[in-house]
Amino acid sequence: HYQRLREDLESLRIQISALDGDPEAKARMSELLADFEEHLEGAEGAPQSPSTAAASSSSLKQRLDDAIGGFEVEHPILTRVLNNIMNTLSGMGI
Repeated sequence: HYQRLREDLESLRIQISALDGDPEAKARMSELLADFEEHLEGAEGAPQSPSTAAASSSSLKQRLDDAIGGFEVEHPILTRVLNNIMNTLSGMGI
């Protein structure tokens, strides 16, 4: 699952770079991408306590849900990549 998530995050990075006409969206998505990468590194590295990991995952999933809702109409490809990430996280139990 981690390899799939890394591939999805790379696709997200590419889609974010294409948001040149929307600096606010680009900033929000860049921040979300950084959070995903940080979360992924934490998940692959040192173990977290279950409560810390759950709180972090919950926050990340909520932000992902918000981003999907905000980009659905204007950025369909970006939304598809975000949905792929959400499905991968779900498959990982996150």
